[in-house]
Amino acid sequence: MIKPSITKISNKYFFIPVVVLPCVCALLSKYYNPVALIIMLFGIAITIPFVRQLPHNLLKTLSYLILGVSAYTLVGLAYRGSYTTDHPEYMFIEFFPVLIFAIANAIAILITTEDKDTRGYTFAGMGCTVLFSSGLFGMGKQYGTLLLVMFVLWSGIPLILCRIFSKQIFPTTTIFRRIGRSVFGLLATFPIYLIIVLLSVFFIINQLSVSPETASLSIDFSGIMESLQGSNLVILGVLWYYFLPHLIFIPGAYMAYQLIFYDALGYEKHIERKTKEIIYTPPEKKSKKEKMEEEVDPYQGLFDELKNQTTAFKNITNRVGAYQLMQRFKNEYDTLHAKHGDTATGDKVKDTLRSIEEKFRAQFK
Repeated sequence: MIKPSITKISNKYFFIPVVVLPCVCALLSKYYNPVALIIMLFGIAITIPFVRQLPHNLLKTLSYLILGVSAYTLVGLAYRGSYTTDHPEYMFIEFFPVLIFAIANAIAILITTEDKDTRGYTFAGMGCTVLFSSGLFGMGKQYGTLLLVMFVLWSGIPLILCRIFSKQIFPTTTIFRRIGRSVFGLLATFPIYLIIVLLSVFFIINQLSVSPETASLSIDFSGIMESLQGSNLVILGVLWYYFLPHLIFIPGAYMAYQLIFYDALGYEKHIERKTKEIIYTPPEKKSKKEKMEEEVDPYQGLFDELKNQTTAFKNITNRVGAYQLMQRFKNEYDTLHAKHGDTATGDKVKDTLRSIEEKFRAQFK
């Protein structure tokens, strides 16, 4: 009765790193470090298999909510780290922020297909926190409705990617199919990302201003054209920066998961036909006694006896005695072979018996 309760308590300890992660993210907002961002994201990815073991669904949902906030806060910090006062729009044509965004989205997709789709959506829905930690929210406080639209757009990208991958839960899904899904998802979400970039550059980063007194828009077309031409903020450039990291990290996340979770740790994934529930079967743990029995070859005793009886067999002068001894060894070998099959020592026993039988026929013709 005590053992199950101890197990439940120990499972809840996995919630501790989930709570610690957002605290570290808050610390990074003051002491920005690009390497620390990557380490934190991989820390979130490592935490996810342990979150699966939490005893209650509510606790799991809360954990994915907190992890999503942590992950996309890091994405926002990466964008803010690329922000410069001279050319603030450069934050969208730097490779590093989109790299962090791609890793966070890959984690969200992995949760969707390897745990449960609703939990993946919970994680992905926290994409709106990018806006808070990137500093764009502070710069665009005067745009109430626009900021609400930006919240939806930032959350929309990971949610759409998760939805596209939501049916790819079966272990038979090939890496080529996942690459195809990645390309389709990126083509579907790139227009949203492009809108985010344009709204951020033209509205929030003071390229286009709103006059609340006259309820009119004041558009600085010269500033817009200068921004587009001077910073090389063109559609193909944004497409390249958006596509490349996602196309690397989404399939790469599945390959790493396969290598670690299935190949190295030996887990097997099963899908319930009716409920589509994902179940993982851990590898069978063998007792010390079973391991010792496997280490000792079952043919070893017979092989040792055969070696000891070689001299005695040569000294047998009558045919009946030699036949009986040889037959006894053959019967023991047949019994062991029926139970254990072929082994390295078993092959030696078989070769030795064949040699004895040949000598027997040569001696008693």
